[in-house]
Amino acid sequence: MKEKKVIVVESSESEESDGEGGDQRSYNDLKCNVCLLKYSATSKNRSPRILANCGHTVCFGCIKNITASQKVVRCPFCKKRTNMPHGTVKKLPKNYAIIGLIEEMNKEKNEIS
Repeated sequence: MKEKKVIVVESSESEESDGEGGDQRSYNDLKCNVCLLKYSATSKNRSPRILANCGHTVCFGCIKNITASQKVVRCPFCKKRTNMPHGTVKKLPKNYAIIGLIEEMNKEKNEIS
């Protein structure tokens, strides 16, 4: 029987919150890597959308700018093509994992205030 090797990679950052600013830093990291603006759970243009063929996430506004009137969007990171359902950016799936994190962080922020 062939043995499998497992490589464990440890993060240089602590996984525990480092106190004040830990959550804020995480929220700041939830941004579109095209326009560098924060994703939003409430703003249509800043809503995170998933490119189905590669899994990358880009904000609605950037995808809209990238595609113009095309029915296919090319991922700005890996260049894979994703067909837009019904030819519109609105039909691309939202990244609810990111939206959930934003909502949770906003809730915690409001509870602290």
